[in-house]
Amino acid sequence: MQKFIYLFLVTVLASCASVKPTQVAITPVGEWDYAITGTPNGDYSGVLVITEKETVLSAVMKTTQGELALNTISFDKTENIVTGTFNFQGMNLDLRANITGEKMDGTISTSGYAFPFNATRKIKS
Repeated sequence: MQKFIYLFLVTVLASCASVKPTQVAITPVGEWDYAITGTPNGDYSGVLVITEKETVLSAVMKTTQGELALNTISFDKTENIVTGTFNFQGMNLDLRANITGEKMDGTISTSGYAFPFNATRKIKS
């Protein structure tokens, strides 16, 4: 009887050890408080809103001065990298940022210049 209990416990513990924790898929969809720093015209901040409709992403950068839609936006699920393009005051700008948890870090670049871009996902209340 003792051997049976021992075998049962070993089997149960071994089966528990093989269970893998569920990984949460990283997604850029949501609202992000962002900051772009070090530009010649000063720092910028606001809310980046990324939505998805039928697997197509779209994004809008909101500031106190208004809204600026991104022309393109994509997400590499393997590398967790967001890329996008937009036009600001006649300049074409490129966004490239890596998502780690609830943070997004990268750059906004144009014509050989790159400026730090950082964002934090807004918590829904």
